[in-house]
Amino acid sequence: MNFARPNTERRQLLDEIAQVIGQEAVDLLISRLGGSCTYIPRSLGVHSPIAVIIGAKRAAKLAEFFHGRVLDLPKAHHRRQRALETALDLPDGMTLKDVALSFDYTERGLYKMLEKHKKELAENRRQHELFGLK
Repeated sequence: MNFARPNTERRQLLDEIAQVIGQEAVDLLISRLGGSCTYIPRSLGVHSPIAVIIGAKRAAKLAEFFHGRVLDLPKAHHRRQRALETALDLPDGMTLKDVALSFDYTERGLYKMLEKHKKELAENRRQHELFGLK
């Protein structure tokens, strides 16, 4: 049984959507509607949730190309969290490049994610020291 197939299909669909409305709009949709199946009607009004998220022009393009379909949008934070946990505790023989590729991040994006995590940890330590907590 091949479990990679649905992820490959989803990735292809997300790439196809990005060609129509741009990667920035896809990222916005994932961040706001990720983890849901969203039906795309023939037309999206300016007050529809999708139009509010990505703008009326992009929503109109999305409806033009994908009307009548249900978009299964992935949850953004779960993928990010799994990638971060894997990068922080690298399995034997795996590099950061391997982690980035396996979670569909750029290597640069993964390094930024690690840097942000490091800053958040340092800030939390300072907060605890400020209040005398350990």
